[in-house]
Amino acid sequence: MPAQVRTLDPGLVPILKELRLPGILAGLLVGATAAAALLWRTRSRAWRGWTLVWARTLARMWTAVGPWRVAGTWAAAFLLGTALFLPGMALVQVPLLQAVSRWQAGLLPDADPLVLSILPVLLSGLVHEPVKLAGVVAALRLSSWLDACRTSLSPGRGPVLGTLVGAGYAAMQAAWLLSVAFSTISTHRQLGLLSLAVPVWERVTAAFYHAGSAAVLAWAWTRSPAAALTILGISVGLHALLSYTQVLVGAGTIGLWLPEVLATLLAFGLVGYSLAVVRPGFSPPAAGAS
Repeated sequence: MPAQVRTLDPGLVPILKELRLPGILAGLLVGATAAAALLWRTRSRAWRGWTLVWARTLARMWTAVGPWRVAGTWAAAFLLGTALFLPGMALVQVPLLQAVSRWQAGLLPDADPLVLSILPVLLSGLVHEPVKLAGVVAALRLSSWLDACRTSLSPGRGPVLGTLVGAGYAAMQAAWLLSVAFSTISTHRQLGLLSLAVPVWERVTAAFYHAGSAAVLAWAWTRSPAAALTILGISVGLHALLSYTQVLVGAGTIGLWLPEVLATLLAFGLVGYSLAVVRPGFSPPAAGAS
């Protein structure tokens, strides 16, 4: 999704200093909403198992170990996504884009800014999408190691874990950007709460985009690395396209809401496709099974 790369010093500290509790809570809400929306049709036994877990006494919870192991795996995938965003942004994307901007400014000092923006927005996609793919692969490896399912690659496991990785990634991105937005509003009260409409909607569509694209990446990876690389290339191109529309907005070439409409259509298109590839079957082992 369009990534507002603001003026930052490379490193995690500048971003961490901008995080605020309201932004973090809003980010978690946005990410969890996207995950729940995409996972509603898994209908796995894990969902039914959790209702039993809460009904059992502590003395009998050992019989529900299967659902708890699945829940732990899902939570780990979500947390993995949240953990990947900040290093990818602070340690890779920000210094890379700053270096490229300086290089282009020295090489083409009189070039049109719209031309100079093409390479940075492409590199932005080349950071975000491979980071999500790395998270998906790590989540699948972790799930296999924990043996949370009956088989090493049961139907639906890839898209489910991919959805959670993408939702976690989007949650941390939203936590950062919404923290900045909330801080801006609190400092400049004359802007009014209505000025939050655009950043909040951007983060909602970004959450669905990241969750949907990661689900499709995971689905492709479970078929073959070549298929995943193909989807990765498409994702990088789409990410660059959406980021470039933000550049056009900044230049006054297009209206403010056009990128949001385009991003919304793409995000929910990915959601529809990812729902088509997510299959039921992410089931825990039977009670008592080793």
